Parts: sequence; C-alpha cells; structure tokens
Amino acid sequence: MSGNGKFIISLDTELAWGTVDKPESRERNSKYYYKTRDVIEHILNLFAVNDITATWAVIGHLFLAECREENGIKHPEIKRSEYDHYDRDWFAQDPATNIEQDPTWYGRDIIEKIKACPVKQEIASHSFAHILYGHPFTKKETVRSDLIRFEETAEEWGVESKSFVFPRNMVGHLPEIERAGFKAFRGSEPSWYEGVNKYFKKVCHMFDQFFALTPPVVEPQLEAGLVNIPASMLYLSMDSFRKYIPISARIKKAKKGINAAIQENKIFHLWFHPFNIATAPDKLISGLEKIISYADKKRGTGKLEIKTIGEVAEQFLGKYKNGR
Repeated sequence: MSGNGKFIISLDTELAWGTVDKPESRERNSKYYYKTRDVIEHILNLFAVNDITATWAVIGHLFLAECREENGIKHPEIKRSEYDHYDRDWFAQDPATNIEQDPTWYGRDIIEKIKACPVKQEIASHSFAHILYGHPFTKKETVRSDLIRFEETAEEWGVESKSFVFPRNMVGHLPEIERAGFKAFRGSEPSWYEGVNKYFKKVCHMFDQFFALTPPVVEPQLEAGLVNIPASMLYLSMDSFRKYIPISARIKKAKKGINAAIQENKIFHLWFHPFNIATAPDKLISGLEKIISYADKKRGTGKLEIKTIGEVAEQFLGKYKNGR
C-alpha cells in the first residue's frame, strides 16, 4: 500500500433478492425496496458531485428485465442446494415476470444508471441469486452454476467483475471464486465483541454504535489466491432499534474511521445496502453527504485516497508480485 490512508465505499445492491429466503422479512422491507431506486439516484449524484468512485456489488438477476419459467422450473440453470432454515425452492419468491410488473426483482435501469455515472464506478458481483456461499449446506455445484449465470448476465452489459461481495457476508467456496476469475472479495468486519453470545453481542453492538467507537481499519491480505479487503463499518439503517441511534453518531464513527485510516496508513471500508438508506432517506443521505464531504477534504490534503475494492486489490497485487 502507498503512504496514504484509503477510503472504500461498497454498496450491496440487491432489492428483494436480499430476502429471497426470508418471506416475512421481504414483506416487512417491501416499502423500502420500492424507494431504493430514488435512493440510488441520489447516491450516484452525490458520488458524481464529489468525484467519488465506489464499488457496487450487484445481484446478477438485477441485470435482467424479465425471466420466465422453463418447463415449470424457475432458473433451472442454477443447481439447487437444500437448507435447514428454508424448506422451499430457492426461487419460490421469484415472480418470473418482468420489471414492469415486479420492479423489485429486476434492475436493468439501475445498471444503466451506475454505468452512466460521470465518475467511473466499479460493478462487483454479489452472486446471481443471493446464494449463501458460506452456508454449510451450499453445494459446490450450486456455487459454480450461480457464478456462471452471473458472468453471462454481466457480459451482456460489457461488465467484467473482478471483485466479489458475499451475500450476508457469509464467506465460502473461495477456490470457486478464484477459479471464476475474481481477484478480490470483501471479508467480514473485525469486531472487538467477536465471540460473545448473541444476546450480549446485541448490547455490545448498540454500545459500539451509540457511543461511536472508532471502527477497525484494515489491510488487504491474500487468502486462497484472492485479496481479502475486510469491511470496517456498516452505515446503519434507521428501522427497528437502529432508529434510536442518532445520525450524528454514524457520522462521528465514520469520521473516526477516516482519521484512523490516515493515522495508521490503512483502509476504512464503509458499506451498506441502498435499501438501508431508504428507511430514512433524507436523514441518511444527509449523513452520507457529510461523511463524503469530510473524506473529500482529507483527500484534498493529500492524506487520503478514495478507491474501489478492485483498485486497492490491483495495487496490492502489483506490490505483492514485486516483493514489496
């Protein structure tokens, strides 16, 4: 890495596919999915005005404008795995219609907007169908078929993704990711309360967020032939209990992460789903704008670089190969 701190923003862009195996959550979040297109437009405008390049991790199915059943089966090209938490077919919720009828399952217009941004954006893979690569029940054949389908749909748009973001951050089947031609992935966020039981973990999480503790800053590391660039901080939504955490805490925490990246010559990696912003668009976009403005000022001093996952990975691999 060069002698500057780095700031990465990655956005998990999935619409309804994020809850493909959680029908109740899909119903609950549906109103936010319908607002997400406007949110994406606002974010892209924010990136354009501030010269921000970011990594958009997109579900491959969003490249489509429509899909249909074949002999009564939805997406037969994807080999199935069976799960203990979901007893239906993985594509049971997929309406197999088109973008006009069911816009939260398709997203060709979203891809167009990302590609049209005046500041070049990276389009990464978030799988084709939000398959849980890190789930112990996910078969290698499922992963391979999902990766092939993503590549096919992306190629139609002239997109060659080199970065991968795992659905639900469940890392798995890294050799298959590497074999498919990817160079980097976003690893899980390191946490000071890792290992505690799930109930106490929620308390720690609230404490961490409410008091805006400095998030971890990270370094690239080679893993299974891929560059792992872990996350640092999730820019929280404002639904459920999260609405009690003030916007100011999110901004303060992110600024601390940017400062730490500069001081330690590391990476502050902020991530979120665009639909998270849709839970309170005005407040959360305003907060994101303040974070970006702060990063832009630090960039102006020459102390911070704003990069994509792919750019940081390429830089790291170049130095790694040169033995530096």
